[in-house]
Amino acid sequence: MKEKQTRVYRSKNQADWEKAQTLLREADIAFTPFVTQEVSGTGCGAKIDPRTFLNKTEVPKVIFHIDVAAADESRAQAVLRGRVQPVLSYGYSI
Repeated sequence: MKEKQTRVYRSKNQADWEKAQTLLREADIAFTPFVTQEVSGTGCGAKIDPRTFLNKTEVPKVIFHIDVAAADESRAQAVLRGRVQPVLSYGYSI
């Protein structure tokens, strides 16, 4: 059975995501990096994102994630704290 994983990193910044991976690798913490596509905020499966019209530019829709084993969560957070952008619970970095 696969060990339970916990998300310790979410961002829309690819360079910061790669830096987080390097930090975890140097600390010898096993992790699973992956990328997802943000779901549009409109209903009925619409492909149009209203933020594109409000901002007059394309909004980045890629979200970068890193999961670690639940047993390594506190150690991974300690390694990342202060070295990468803090992560908010809804998937964006500040």
